[in-house]
Amino acid sequence: MPVTIEKENKKTGHVIKKIYETVAERVQKFREVCPVSEGWALTTEISFPNDKTVLAIARITNPNELVIATGTAEEVRNASYINQTSAVENAETSAIGRCLFAAGFGGGEFCSAEELLSALQRQEQIRNQEKQIP
Repeated sequence: MPVTIEKENKKTGHVIKKIYETVAERVQKFREVCPVSEGWALTTEISFPNDKTVLAIARITNPNELVIATGTAEEVRNASYINQTSAVENAETSAIGRCLFAAGFGGGEFCSAEELLSALQRQEQIRNQEKQIP
């Protein structure tokens, strides 16, 4: 189910609503239109540039093996509690979501609901850390 975030523009006072779909919703839309049985593919590659970083690249290819869209994501293992154990999964899911959006699957905003929630959690962690510094 899409996530709707409301944010007030401080200059105008207008409330802006942004819709973020989950990656699962984007994958479902893609598979309905571009089934595996017809030769469509959604693939990912994971690499580890160093011991702290995970890089994921997702690609959509058509039945003629032409790349239709790509999406990339990078996660740092110590960036959050979740990334300490799930950086690979987070990077892959984010890359898939971005790839699907680039291919036209996913109304609303480019980042997925998962990416948005993760970013908001990171911002909160940073704020809390800054408050602890005298």
